Amino acid sequence: MPHLALPVFLALAVLAAERPVTEARTCAVQPLLGTWKADTLTFDGKPQADEEMLGARFTFTGDRLRIETAKAPLAFAISVDAGSAPCALHLDPLEGSREPEGWMLFEVHGSGLRLGFHDNLSRRPSSFEARPEMLVLRLSRS
Repeated sequence: MPHLALPVFLALAVLAAERPVTEARTCAVQPLLGTWKADTLTFDGKPQADEEMLGARFTFTGDRLRIETAKAPLAFAISVDAGSAPCALHLDPLEGSREPEGWMLFEVHGSGLRLGFHDNLSRRPSSFEARPEMLVLRLSRS
């Protein structure tokens, strides 16, 4: 049966060929590490010129986030929800801060970072889409 050898060989070659492996998305703090500067801000989907937030520096170090704004520094303990989509992190205020605890979405693309959160971290956002009381910050590496 030599006439079957080539089709069987081709079938085996196709089955053995490398195929892209789709991995489950895993969110991690590593891409966030370092200092970022807030470049743009939208609130309810509209551009804002908030002097406190624009130019603020966000520094991620391990399980901590320090935000230096025009008014005062803020500090949080952070934990990443590894299986979330989009990626999310939980913030717990540190150093006697009166800031509330809450959630932020994050997305790192090259040297850019996008953060999405509700005003006063009031609830966990489900996406970066514009909606009432939703803020989206775009940051760049500082």
